[in-house]
Amino acid sequence: MSAGISLLSKSIGMISSRDFLRGKSAAIFDFDGTLGDTIDLWNRVDVVLAGELGSPGLDPRECHAFREAALRRYKNEENPYRCYCGELGKKIGCELSAEEIHTRRYQISRRMLREDVRLRQGAAATLKRIKNLGLRMAVATTTRRANIEIYCRQNQNILNEIQLDEVFEYFVCAEDVRNIKPDPECYFRAMEYLGLPREKIFAVEDSLSGVEAATRAGLVCIGIREENSVPDADEIRARTALYFDDYAAFLSWLG
Repeated sequence: MSAGISLLSKSIGMISSRDFLRGKSAAIFDFDGTLGDTIDLWNRVDVVLAGELGSPGLDPRECHAFREAALRRYKNEENPYRCYCGELGKKIGCELSAEEIHTRRYQISRRMLREDVRLRQGAAATLKRIKNLGLRMAVATTTRRANIEIYCRQNQNILNEIQLDEVFEYFVCAEDVRNIKPDPECYFRAMEYLGLPREKIFAVEDSLSGVEAATRAGLVCIGIREENSVPDADEIRARTALYFDDYAAFLSWLG
């Protein structure tokens, strides 16, 4: 038995996909970490950025923890990522403004988003299966719409597997909301676009902040394991109806 199936059986007991999906009409997915294998990419972006700003050798996992903490602190600001860049500048002793660092980070990320990002293994097949089951789908993400456009139009790794804008009806992105996750605003917006009550929708998330956003919107949530969220795995499992080790387990459960 695979690790994914073992963890699956421990988490969901006897819940079948038929029972879980009964009465459901749509799914709302997070993107970064959930569908896209992007979390380590953003760590690499920040390592490259720190190097260009005169502080080489920054640890990628330290970048992740520092970034997530900053985004939580600045979640109510107009641009939490710009605020994070200001914090990063202070951390490494850079005299550039937060806006200048944010612009540099954006430039570094463009190439990586086009060339390096891939969907998580099995994600495309899972999306196709959900669509074949007749469910509608949307994305609720804190990433910028420009990033999603790259994934839909320019990233050949993704295009070779699936055309995202043919699967998802709506993409709710950072520009569409005032407050980022764990605030539930992006989910409320996606629900509004879908025109469905919360009882007919389920969410899929990889992180604790994402799970909190979905459940605060009143949605039942499926968790999918992601390496950077492993420290929060027990709490994520406790807050989700289902928790999958990987997409192979998710797809097997769907049948």
